[in-house]
Amino acid sequence: MAAVYKSVLTQKGLNLIAKAEAGDTGIKFTRLVTGDGEYDGTEDLTEFTEMKSVKQETAFTGKEYVEDATVVLTAIVTNLDLEEGYYIREIGIFAEDPDEGEILYSISRPVGDIYDYLPDSSNGQVSIQLEADTGISGSDSVTVNMKGALALQADLEEVQEEVNEILAGMLSVSYDEEKKALVFSIGDLESLKSTLASLTDIDEEAE
Repeated sequence: MAAVYKSVLTQKGLNLIAKAEAGDTGIKFTRLVTGDGEYDGTEDLTEFTEMKSVKQETAFTGKEYVEDATVVLTAIVTNLDLEEGYYIREIGIFAEDPDEGEILYSISRPVGDIYDYLPDSSNGQVSIQLEADTGISGSDSVTVNMKGALALQADLEEVQEEVNEILAGMLSVSYDEEKKALVFSIGDLESLKSTLASLTDIDEEAE
């Protein structure tokens, strides 16, 4: 059973929302950070400015609005080069504040005693897709940093389908009566290269 995480906005996150609502800035989410810090339930998470025990960080793979004031951010963590496995007991969402720089925008804790576990790399490669919902209030401008993020399998399959369609449209087959052989030809290779580059280029920031 996968862990379910509940998000709490920090005071710095609330301050950034206020600035965004005033039209002074947008909200740019910079990274997702996982950790294994332990909590006893008495902590005031709104006052946190850093996580208890950082283990890994990653860019985002996507976002989805679920309500006017909430966005679900998606990221993938992997055990590649991970020397020691750990339980994901805390998830931090970081954002860029125009006055303070990068801030801890929100922090998520598992609901109950069920945690996701990421083993070390000696156990074979393992990836976990994490979803963290966080408040954005009425901000009209929300961007996420996707530079260096792992591609989702669904995204790779979509790219493969588009590539196959392009190749099918460019490849032609004819029969040479004189040579008594099939002749295969392909269209403009430069155009093909340009199209493939556009398909595989992942935006560093997504609106």
